[in-house]
Amino acid sequence: MTLMPIKKSIVILRMLDIFLDEGVLTKEQILSSVDMSEISFKRYIGEIRDYLRFYHPSWQVRFKRSNYTYVLDKGNAAPNA
Repeated sequence: MTLMPIKKSIVILRMLDIFLDEGVLTKEQILSSVDMSEISFKRYIGEIRDYLRFYHPSWQVRFKRSNYTYVLDKGNAAPNA
C-alpha cells in the first residue's frame, strides 16, 4: 500500500493530538499512516518538544526505552495566572 504524503504541519498536529488524547505515541503509529522517514519523525518530535518548552514549560515528551514509546509528561506545575 502506498501512503499519501502529508504536509509537515498536519503530521505534527496529528502527533500532538495523539499525545493529548492518549498520552503516548509510538513511531509505528505515525510511520504506518504517513509517508515519511524515521529521521523526519525524530525531527518532528523535536519540534513538538520545542513548542512545549516555550508554551507549556512544565510539559515534556520523554522516550521510554523499555517499550519504545514517547510519553507526554504534563508535570505538576501550576498554570500561570
